[in-house]
Amino acid sequence: MNMQIRPIEDLASFVRDLGSECTTLNMGDNFLLAGSKIGRITLWDTNTGQEKWTTEVEGPISDLGIDERIYLTASAELHAIDKENGAIEWSVDIGGSSDMIEINREKIFVTSSLYEIEVQDYTETTFFIFDKGGKLITNIDFEEKPWFMGKQNHKIILGIGRPRCGILTIDDEYNISHSKTDRDSPVNMGIKTNNGFLLGHSNGSITEIIDSGRKSIQCGNDSITAMNSVGLSWQVGDKNGNIFSSDGWRKKLGNRINSIIEAK
Repeated sequence: MNMQIRPIEDLASFVRDLGSECTTLNMGDNFLLAGSKIGRITLWDTNTGQEKWTTEVEGPISDLGIDERIYLTASAELHAIDKENGAIEWSVDIGGSSDMIEINREKIFVTSSLYEIEVQDYTETTFFIFDKGGKLITNIDFEEKPWFMGKQNHKIILGIGRPRCGILTIDDEYNISHSKTDRDSPVNMGIKTNNGFLLGHSNGSITEIIDSGRKSIQCGNDSITAMNSVGLSWQVGDKNGNIFSSDGWRKKLGNRINSIIEAK
């Protein structure tokens, strides 16, 4: 497999400035939606390249989901934003440091983590369930910070770090259960795939989750830092510059892998 390193400017035909670090990115059929560290969220029309609207909240913007509205987590709040004009329809204080968001039918799932400066680590997470009007349905507290959240059938899957590591599952009656992964290493990231989910661990292993079960694969010995999935294949990179593929190849690049995309 041939790999070529090129400046991103050589490949880009659409460059826009958010004013600070881009923290979230979502692309639809005819729009590009981006959020920034300072709390700016902007939507562009990808057919014309023109900005449709910009809205600012207290940053950084952590995550966003799109349904009939745009729902986003930023700083310690959850916001609902009109897709057409960027107007903020409602905001809810969720405390702590907002993390991830997932939308499922008539509900919004959000995580918010508490970071303790004294111990220099996350010590508590709250999992919130809201209706789409911003009303709190319930919330669940647990120790670990989740580094991935996804939907599987009618359940929410959370990939968590220490102390327990592994996976938390929350069913549609809001019961929470914990299960360990085969290699019992902290989850530090994850992505959605065509078949389910792929979780990356700090010991260089990955956990592949599909409807029929889970499979653990040891790729290397360094923490997983980047993941990509196209079709039935996946590729992961680690902090020591290694890329591993489900197609059986491995490539050493020599530096930390921050992102992987597959270009045709």
